[in-house]
This record gives sequence, structure tokens and C-alpha cells, in this order.
Amino acid sequence: MTRRGPAAAAQLESRAAALTTRQRHVLEVISSHPGGVSVRQLGDLTGMHGNTLREHIAALERAGLVHGDAVKGPGRGRPGRVYVTQIAPPGAATTHLATLVRVLVAGDPERARARGREWARDLVAHGRFDPRARDLLGEITRLFAEMGLAPSVSAGAIDLRTCPFIEEGEPVDAALCWMHQGTLEGLAGAVSDATGRECRLDLEPMVGSTSCRIAVSRSDAESVRRGTGNSAMKETQLEGVW
Repeated sequence: MTRRGPAAAAQLESRAAALTTRQRHVLEVISSHPGGVSVRQLGDLTGMHGNTLREHIAALERAGLVHGDAVKGPGRGRPGRVYVTQIAPPGAATTHLATLVRVLVAGDPERARARGREWARDLVAHGRFDPRARDLLGEITRLFAEMGLAPSVSAGAIDLRTCPFIEEGEPVDAALCWMHQGTLEGLAGAVSDATGRECRLDLEPMVGSTSCRIAVSRSDAESVRRGTGNSAMKETQLEGVW
């Protein structure tokens, strides 16, 4: 059964990534005209022949990236068409979603931590994180790269060089860091349950001028039963900003 309603934005982004250079250029030009643009206008803007443009537009329509609307002209002839994009400009959706996350967890680190754990469960349930992966560092690095955190492995830890949830020049709400800590706890719990070996993933926020760090440790099954250790993020950090 075909799902009704809007298209999934993430799916459209994947399709956009597979476009040819010229198709991507046409899409960018259409995106820069929110009110719609005709083939003739696209020709003036891109220098491409009308037939070539129609081929590119047809490919974009098949991918669901643009939509053509009929526009009645001043005469009695056939209505013209203007094309509008169905995908957000690069980075725009990410910015709005990051703002939404900040609003949802603002000022409540414990709630943020709980939401992070729920996020981790969802990642595992939907196959976006494999708790049985032989290369644990590689699996975590892959996931956090997809999240936009620019991870790099260093001496058995993972440094995070960017964060999609913070704004340049603005203080960082500690709740955001606790959300990530909750996510790490959820992922670590999934690894421990799947492998029988305790896995610890602890966030060390703002360890340097350019990064946060994930400390990674694993031990034997006996440690799992004992439940040893505490989060590297101290409870005294539950309030405030960095």
C-alpha cells in the first residue's frame, strides 16, 4: 500500500545527491526562485537550450525534486508551466531541526538525557547502529559522522569537532550535551546486551578549544553483572551552560 501525504525529506536529499552536475545546477537555479520559474527563464539563467532543460526537468520531476504548476497566460493558448523545488536549500532544514531540538530540551538536562536514550533505542531498532559490530569505534564514528559531528578516532577515543545543535557565538545549553550523553548510554547498553561485555561510552564536553570527546571502554561479562562505573559527565554539570 502506497503511503499518502508528503514525501520524506531525507529520501529527497538522497536522490539529490545522485544528480548529475547539470541536473544539480538546474535544481539550484529553480530553488533560488521560490515563486517558480519557467523553461524560458531557466534558459536565460543557465544558458542551456530549451530541449536540454526539459530533459533535466523531467529527471528532476521523476525524482520528486521539482514540481510543475500550470500558469494561465494572457492569451487563449495552452497554459504555461513554472517549476518549483520540493527540497529545502542545503543546510536550511538542518538549521530549523537543530533549533527545534534546542527548544525541546532547553533547561532540562534530565529530560534531555532521557530523550537521548530514546533516540539510541530508535537508532538500533531501525538498523542505523549495529550493536554487534566487530569494529565498535568504526560503527560509532560512522553514525556520528552521519549526525554531522565530524568524529575522528584518537588514542582509543573519538573526538567530535562539530555539533549541529549549537550556534556560533552563543552559549551552549548543558542539556544538549546531556542529550548526547543519554544517546551514548543507550548505544552502550545495546552493545552490552548484544555482546555480553560491558560497554561504556562517556561524553567529555568541551575538552579542548575545538572538540568534545567520547571515551570508549569495554570489559568482561563480570563487569556487566557488577554494573561498575559512573558517567564521566558529573552530576554537578546538570545545570548551566558552557
